[in-house]
Amino acid sequence: RLQIVDTQIEVDGEFTVSDSQGKEAIFKPVAVIHHTGRVNKTSKNTSGHYRADILDADTDQWVQTSDEDLPVPVKKPSDQGYIMILKKIDIPSQV
Repeated sequence: RLQIVDTQIEVDGEFTVSDSQGKEAIFKPVAVIHHTGRVNKTSKNTSGHYRADILDADTDQWVQTSDEDLPVPVKKPSDQGYIMILKKIDIPSQV
């Protein structure tokens, strides 16, 4: 059954995730896939276009892109992502 969750989250900066055994890892968002268009909550019909906000590794700046447009700078990634791609940040071992 299709369920649409309207929760919005801000994707910016690093964050810590803990697993069920208490192990922690730090992650950083590097891409957010989001949808521009119409989503009908009462049926499975949607229309529109998917876009991606991607963190440029060289400049550490976010850009928005799609298959129809050239990348353009954005101040921050979309808060309405369907898919978040994260990069695990290595923590330097303490001696």
